[in-house]
Amino acid sequence: MVESGIYLENLMELVILSFWLMLMLFILRLAYFVLQTHQKTSRQYYPKKTSIHQHKDKTILSFLIPRPSSGRNIHHPQWRKLLRLVHGDVATANRLIDCERRKNPDRSLDWCIDKAIWQLQRDRR
Repeated sequence: MVESGIYLENLMELVILSFWLMLMLFILRLAYFVLQTHQKTSRQYYPKKTSIHQHKDKTILSFLIPRPSSGRNIHHPQWRKLLRLVHGDVATANRLIDCERRKNPDRSLDWCIDKAIWQLQRDRR
């Protein structure tokens, strides 16, 4: 009779241990699933804003982006600076430049880009 009590005690410990192990495996699998889902959605909602090209051991950011309002490519230091200030959002940069062009139609595109940069920096002080 004493032996059956010890047997039942060992059996209960084994059941509890196996339940605990299955619970831990379930939690790990759930955490892996959540991590994978988060990585997929972060790639979907936060795409890389700039393309990076390797050129002779240098990393060069490529901002050769067509501006829909002017219909031409701009590879200009001020355009790159404006894009950095708006965190790579081309639509916002275009809106700022187009707003300046509407206010000052007699000014050049370079002047409008400089003015948009100046206003962004002024507003962030």
